[in-house]
Amino acid sequence: SVTWIPKQLPLRLTVDYADSSQVPGYTSLKSRPAGLFGGNARLGREQSEQWSTTLSYQAEAVGEFSASVFKRTDDDLVDWTYNTSQPSARQANAVDLSVRGAEALWRRDAGDFAWVLGWTYLDKDADYGSAAVDASYYALNYSKQRFTAALTWRLGDQWQVNLDNEYRRQAANPLRTGSDTAYFGSVSVVYSPADALELALVVDNVSDEDFQRFPGSPSARRSASLQVTVNLL
Repeated sequence: SVTWIPKQLPLRLTVDYADSSQVPGYTSLKSRPAGLFGGNARLGREQSEQWSTTLSYQAEAVGEFSASVFKRTDDDLVDWTYNTSQPSARQANAVDLSVRGAEALWRRDAGDFAWVLGWTYLDKDADYGSAAVDASYYALNYSKQRFTAALTWRLGDQWQVNLDNEYRRQAANPLRTGSDTAYFGSVSVVYSPADALELALVVDNVSDEDFQRFPGSPSARRSASLQVTVNLL
């Protein structure tokens, strides 16, 4: 990682490089070749590397803005895939991926309010070699574009309201039924009567969105919960 900070401007430029390698897990290597999760004993070591460049600007009047671009390559990444000849099975297969992306974030804290606005773009090219693959459960299950907005409203020292919103355009997947676009929103009201105690009423998926996060699997619908956090330290 290399960072450059100009002396006269509130800017920061960071260039990062990372690589990793790992052996596939036991399930993908040693499971029977056929079945609900079909293994693949021919899978080799996974290799990946990523370059990213981030430019950030921070000033009290506008908050913090950052923009990033990145490129990632994966060789022999293990993916669970689908083939129409075995409609009830998932098969472990290796895929070579080329991923390109960009992200922009704006953070601001102003009085009783704090917010974060974000946008993310992803594009992937995949090569499964000679494997018979009609759809991907994981590697190609991603948002091509995603917009996020989070707002925190502080009501004195004890109360806080949080709003979280996400709109996504998912990559097309033949296993998914329904739309490839979705909106998810959640709201929470937090009460902190003491440093060691926090009570929160949380409503997730306020729009009761039925988007399938994992293609072909039912989604989690609207739900409400009461959360109690006690700090005993």
